[in-house]
Amino acid sequence: MADNQEGRKLMRDDIFRIASQSKAITATAVMMLWEEGAFRLDDTISKFIPEFKDEISIRHLLSHTSGIGYGMIDVDQRMQMIYQKAGITDLFTTEAITIEESVKKLAALPLHHHPGKESGQARGGMGSAGTFNWGGYFNSQYFADPQEQIIGVILKQTQGPVKDATGWKFRQMVFQTLDD
Repeated sequence: MADNQEGRKLMRDDIFRIASQSKAITATAVMMLWEEGAFRLDDTISKFIPEFKDEISIRHLLSHTSGIGYGMIDVDQRMQMIYQKAGITDLFTTEAITIEESVKKLAALPLHHHPGKESGQARGGMGSAGTFNWGGYFNSQYFADPQEQIIGVILKQTQGPVKDATGWKFRQMVFQTLDD
């Protein structure tokens, strides 16, 4: 149902937010552009969005190590207050605000931590040099191995708190199938 209270059925052309599931779609699109040579993973996002500082790279965004907080759902209440004071809306806002306006506001805020502070490198020798991971937030994990030319995405159906750290097993299974 598109609207349970109204009894309106979901139509084929209905548009709705898919929250964190958009990460898989966005990351795939970004990596397709990377494969086409549109940018390097270590290019700074200021090259495309001048309002951001030079230190945040595309790799940082994909690996969730950019230092940009999660705003109203951030675990750090100080970040929640900073975002609220700056007028950054949450994911499910009904306010008439464009993505461009939100991004410009976001660029002016302090970072949660220095970009790249948290490692996004593969563990346990799974993947060639340069393999990196991103995601793991809620129920999706991704990795890319430039030497093997593989992009992996795992989406997990979960309920309640996510304490699943099985992404390593997925990568291991993928790399075991490669025929060098």
